[in-house]
Amino acid sequence: MVMNYGEISREATACPEDLQLQSIVKEYKTHPHTPELVTRFWQTFLGASIEAQRLDITVPTVSCDRTQKELEVLKKEDKMWVPETKLTYAQLGMIFPKMESYAVAENSLIKDEFEQDAKGVDVEMSIDSPNRNTTQKGLEDFFKSQGRNGMRLSTFVLSSQASKSLTGHYLDENTWSRLLGSRGKGSVVSALFYPDGKLNVNLIMPPRNRHPSYIGGRSEGVKKT
Repeated sequence: MVMNYGEISREATACPEDLQLQSIVKEYKTHPHTPELVTRFWQTFLGASIEAQRLDITVPTVSCDRTQKELEVLKKEDKMWVPETKLTYAQLGMIFPKMESYAVAENSLIKDEFEQDAKGVDVEMSIDSPNRNTTQKGLEDFFKSQGRNGMRLSTFVLSSQASKSLTGHYLDENTWSRLLGSRGKGSVVSALFYPDGKLNVNLIMPPRNRHPSYIGGRSEGVKKT
């Protein structure tokens, strides 16, 4: 009998970390979002991603600071809770090597405008950029009125990698998002992901540029006290 190796199931050949990630992704997509589930999702996702690259990087400790009711509201709003990991851009580049971007290389010139004093933030998870047809100033004013900050590139990377695991798509595969929370050479970051996982970071988008179809911006918010 000739064995057809192409029929060997992925589960039969997957490493334990892959199986754990597949299990938690399925649970995240089908079960109510509790703080415990969200914590386990991110802890497993980060651990599996680091282990896959055989990196000597400590897996960040995750602890979701939202209640189940708050998480249910986020889900209805197509938002996701994302942990504050304190991972550097160079570390993110090693954990997710498909990005192949100068922005996540050693000695990255990207600087975040702030650090969130929280265990995590909530972010928009629409594949195409939200808040389109806005200028840089328009986004700044809009996010300020909402009590939110412009997203940082580090948050964008983590959100997009999680999106790939959960939906099969990275964020902004067809649009650009201004990320007001990060700058490079003094300019606001704009970014997108290609479907193959490469990250494109733009530092030269004019502040007045706007377009209803392909230029928007993303934000992040913290738990309301």
